[in-house]
Amino acid sequence: MSARGIRLEGVTKGFGPGAPVLRGLDLEVAPGTSLALLGPSGSGKSTALRLVAGLERPEAGRVWLGAACVAGPGAWLPPERRGVGLLFQDLELWPHRSLAENIAFGLPGRPRGRQAREHPRVRELAVRLGLLGLLERTPAQLSGGERQRGALARTLAPQPDVLLLDEPLAAMDPARRGDLLALLAGLVQESGITLLVVTHAPQEALALGQRIAVLEHGRVVEQAAGGDLYGAPRTAAGARALGEANLLPATREGAAWLTALGTLPAQRDDDRSARHVLVRPSALRATPAPGARARVEACWCRGADHAVRVVLDGQPLLATAGAACARGSAVRLEVVGPVVGVDGAASCGEDAPA
Repeated sequence: MSARGIRLEGVTKGFGPGAPVLRGLDLEVAPGTSLALLGPSGSGKSTALRLVAGLERPEAGRVWLGAACVAGPGAWLPPERRGVGLLFQDLELWPHRSLAENIAFGLPGRPRGRQAREHPRVRELAVRLGLLGLLERTPAQLSGGERQRGALARTLAPQPDVLLLDEPLAAMDPARRGDLLALLAGLVQESGITLLVVTHAPQEALALGQRIAVLEHGRVVEQAAGGDLYGAPRTAAGARALGEANLLPATREGAAWLTALGTLPAQRDDDRSARHVLVRPSALRATPAPGARARVEACWCRGADHAVRVVLDGQPLLATAGAACARGSAVRLEVVGPVVGVDGAASCGEDAPA
């Protein structure tokens, strides 16, 4: 069965008094492709996913799965009839069933006992996800990572053509998260299903989404392939969505930008109306230099290098240094990577330690 696409047309959804969470949202995931939703808390990411799953009803607009309108004026298809796979970060396994029975739960006849353990689909997923020797155990006998892989296997077992993931790795520790992310990315790429994933983690969005949509105040403000969004976003929201971002006020003059960091070469010609430039911390090098204008506020080790928070002419910036810099010391800042013009207010990356 070929995968169905996902489409939201002018969808509005609110909860109680106040402004709606989604405000005329338009969003589309082409059949057999993957889209990651990024955005700050309250931007409507999880609400959009729940509308596709059928766990919420839109107040206005339409939701489509393939050629079928599943929610909208005069249309409603309940979640159990939508044929989608849904995995939340806290979707626990049934405690009274074995792992095999949990994985087999959505299969025809809901196999139990030996039938579940020997079911070809159960064993196929158990092998892929490293669970084959655990099929007789109950969830209480599994580690957190094993339970999460079991929940993923249960979601994938019925072979849905549409998969919805809501922060699927958020509750896992970093080591387990990396392993499961690699497994999940491989499964998605091989299966050809349509994937909509909600995440707050840039690395997960880049790994799982062929395209990334950035939500802000209930609308998509930017959408692009992950590499394009990271390297050449067009909005401040897009710049911040994929990691730490220095946004500096800038004036375009010919083929260059005039900034507090000096005159920087422009990378493209269609951003002349922008009033800020993006400089990623990895592209801003800090070097100790007595008498320089920039002052160090904080410095911390990241393994191979150091992150430095500095203040230049009253504006906080994040930079990279090869060695530790003392608090209060002067540093010279050098742009060693590309800069692009973006629309939006100036801001420093938000993930720096205090």
